[in-house]
Amino acid sequence: METREMKSKDNLDPLNIINVRRAEDSFERKFVFESKVSGSINDIVLIENESNLGFAAGNNAALDFTLEEGYEYAMLLNNDTTVEPNSIKMLMNFMESNSHYQVCTPKINYYDEPEYIWNCGGYLTWTGGRKYLFKDELSLKHPRGYKDITFITGCALMARSTVFKTYGLLSERFFLGEEDYELSLRMKKNNVRMAAVLDTKIYHKVGRSKSRVFFNNDLPNAFIHHLNRSIDLKVHYNRFYWHIWRIGFVVYIVLFLKMKYSLPFKVLMKYIYLLFSYSSKNDTVSKELYFYMKEVFA
Repeated sequence: METREMKSKDNLDPLNIINVRRAEDSFERKFVFESKVSGSINDIVLIENESNLGFAAGNNAALDFTLEEGYEYAMLLNNDTTVEPNSIKMLMNFMESNSHYQVCTPKINYYDEPEYIWNCGGYLTWTGGRKYLFKDELSLKHPRGYKDITFITGCALMARSTVFKTYGLLSERFFLGEEDYELSLRMKKNNVRMAAVLDTKIYHKVGRSKSRVFFNNDLPNAFIHHLNRSIDLKVHYNRFYWHIWRIGFVVYIVLFLKMKYSLPFKVLMKYIYLLFSYSSKNDTVSKELYFYMKEVFA
């Protein structure tokens, strides 16, 4: 960026671009500022990471910053979203007026089909899945106000900073995907109330990041999702129940793969074998493993 100042369309005051990096020798992950934070609404802080850290670790850098600087709220928002005017302000107003809620999400519509809802968060299920609220329904037909949820997507969520102080940041055991499901499990376990605020709206280009990685081949994406979930629940379930759950999960996966992809028997067996093998041996899905699967199921 050539200049530290950009003009805002809605405000004649310049936007103050503040570049921040982590101190290389800092065990406490402190930040080094290249210019002063004024505390103005026009401050835009850009945090420089040394590499692509993945979704959770990349967002945790920003969450670390908000905690260190003492901000009351933190919001995660994907870079492939467009926000309706006043939606963020409405989320903050909801949190201010409803102190018993600690996390909330706006209504998230498809960017390419803006009249339809992608999700508004949703509910964790006993089978180890989640059900989106109002998925694929017409936006104008949903109720207004807010609804309690137990699952929230990392695409767009606002939380009180005390949530991350008390229960920890996003899990960095997954390079991409699953971190929001794992967070939702922790929120439910600790009775943290979450809400979908249905009068707010953003638009999301769903799945664009993953499609660029996998060149629109869904099979590696499906494998990573299934591996993420298997490894995640290995931590949250007791080991005996996890083994029982995984057998049922594999039955579901076989039916899913046969119906959606009509995979040859040899490929299907390879998929199941690798899923069992990696989920048994690993507690993380690293960046290296994530990109390796692009080659395995290309």
